[in-house]
Amino acid sequence: MPTLISLQSCRHGVGRTNLTANLAACLASQGYRVGVLDADGAEPGIHGLFGRQAAGSDAATNQQVWNTLPLPTGEPGDRLQTTANAAIAIGSGTVLLLGGDLCLVPPDLRVRDLRHFLQQGYDPDQLGQGIRTVAERLALEYVLIDTYPELDEGTMLWMAVSDGVVLVLGLDATEFQALAVRMDIAHTLEVPHVWLLANQVPPAYALGEVWRKLEHSYGAAIIGVLPTVEEMMGLGSSGLFYLAYPDHPLSHALEAIAQQMLQTLGPASHLEVAPASSASLPQDTEPAE
Repeated sequence: MPTLISLQSCRHGVGRTNLTANLAACLASQGYRVGVLDADGAEPGIHGLFGRQAAGSDAATNQQVWNTLPLPTGEPGDRLQTTANAAIAIGSGTVLLLGGDLCLVPPDLRVRDLRHFLQQGYDPDQLGQGIRTVAERLALEYVLIDTYPELDEGTMLWMAVSDGVVLVLGLDATEFQALAVRMDIAHTLEVPHVWLLANQVPPAYALGEVWRKLEHSYGAAIIGVLPTVEEMMGLGSSGLFYLAYPDHPLSHALEAIAQQMLQTLGPASHLEVAPASSASLPQDTEPAE
């Protein structure tokens, strides 16, 4: 069964899309087949990080997600492979880019059904089953979903269908209240796993101290504290940091976060997972016992 992981943030500019792409690359490098879905229709950016051009729409995936007819028989991947803009080999695995723009409403919605649809809201079961059907047909083991900052029915829908949600936090004082609201919503929606990841921490902050403060406030939810690095800024969203700088401490921290997520989600089929709770921190600033 494919595992769905969505990444959310309370505002733009905290590196959520870069994180989604680089974590997907980390998983693929260990031999997994990983789908990446860009759900941010206003500011899509996933395809560009992989050096690909996003399609204007993903009609085939939309049709499959919202189709209520039985799926035709056949081998996994034999029907929906064309919905991917690109399949990119990374290490012994693959990242598959799901194209363009996924509708959060059925594209063939009839006018007479509109009032009922607006009154009843989205059906998370239908969307979740649709995404998993697409993932199964593409033989994907994990699907990472890059969402968008606005808190609306769409972001709550992605929460509801996810096996895990990563809340990406910048150290802006205005974010903490919004983050608490998102965490409450995620727990209300009974998301199995909710993680907090502080990203792009300025050099003036000690990573260990940031970790301790967040851990004090959010407990086990904290999964990583990542610094701002010049090399990432230098890429200018034109490539994957993990591939450009595989031996950089930040790349090792990303690997540790991916491993911890896999460890929490359950046994992996062919990845040996090492404990990673402090691997995102410099050796001299690990959280105190």
